[in-house]
Amino acid sequence: MVEVRIDFDEIDKIRELNYAYGNRIPENIKEKMLYFLSLKLNLPLTHNWDTFKEFYQYLHFKELQEFKPEDGWASYDEFLMIKEEDNKCGVKNKQGVRDNLKLIFINFNKFYKEHNELANKLLNFISDVKSEMLNYCDKNNNDFLNITVVIES
Repeated sequence: MVEVRIDFDEIDKIRELNYAYGNRIPENIKEKMLYFLSLKLNLPLTHNWDTFKEFYQYLHFKELQEFKPEDGWASYDEFLMIKEEDNKCGVKNKQGVRDNLKLIFINFNKFYKEHNELANKLLNFISDVKSEMLNYCDKNNNDFLNITVVIES
C-alpha cells in the first residue's frame, strides 16, 4: 500500500503553479488544491477537475507485468512505449506497479471549516472514484485500486 500524507495547511503556501508550459498565479483555492494534490500523488499537474478525474479513472488499470501478444498490443515496441508513458505518472509502489492508496489528510478539519463546499466536493470525488474502481477487477475479483482516506486532524 502506498501512503501519501497530505497537509492541507501547505495549500495556502502555494503562490504560483509551475507547469511545463509556464507558470501561472492560481485564481482560487480550488486551483491550488488540485495542483497540490497532483504534486503529492505524482499525477500530471492540473488545476481542473475534469483533467484530474480523467486521470483518476485511468488508475483502475494495473501496469502489465510482461508483454503478451494476446493482451492486444500491436507490438512489443508499443507495449514498451505505453509502459514508459504510464510510469511517468500515477501512484506506484517500489516495484513500479500501481498499488492501493492510503490518503492521510492532515489539518483537513480546518480546511473543511474554511472551504466546506470544496472539501465536500473532494470527498465526494474520492467516493466516486472508489465506486468506479469496483467496476474493474482482476482475475481474482480483487479491486485494482483501493483508496482509503484517514483524517488525522
